[in-house]
Amino acid sequence: MAEHPTPEDASRALSAVERGRDQAREALREPRWLSVFWAVLAFLFLASFDVLDEDHRIWSYAALNAVLFLHLGLLHSRRGSALIGRTSAGMPLRDVPPAYLLVLTAVLIGVGAAGVAAVALIPFRLDDVPYWHTLLGLVLAILMMLFARKIQDLQLRLLRHTRRTSPTDAHGCS
Repeated sequence: MAEHPTPEDASRALSAVERGRDQAREALREPRWLSVFWAVLAFLFLASFDVLDEDHRIWSYAALNAVLFLHLGLLHSRRGSALIGRTSAGMPLRDVPPAYLLVLTAVLIGVGAAGVAAVALIPFRLDDVPYWHTLLGLVLAILMMLFARKIQDLQLRLLRHTRRTSPTDAHGCS
């Protein structure tokens, strides 16, 4: 190979690197059963508000937090990721572009604000609706199962876009 690569060689090498990065991002995709698990867990958590009395609800919070911490611990280790069916461990936070975190935070705040506004605009009190937590949990679970793959695709596209346009990425490499 020549000491100085030709523009074609450089282009092929950059394309190969980009394909490798795309494959690595695709490996971050959650397995389908995990999306179903989280949907069922959300349903059970919200339904617990209608079933359990106030003194016992603390256990639903404790169980949800334990599962969340276990999941986060599994995501960021090779063995844990393999156990839940992912082909790679999670991306370290230091490698996540700040623009991605900013957009993700803005979306979450916007969804939360829209939820609060929707509840405020309802012309009746939700406490008067029997089992409204269970109904909300059912709707949320269905939406999570239907749109989990699309949300992951959007996150991967956003991550790919923010990696390419990162201000710290001066030469298109990171």
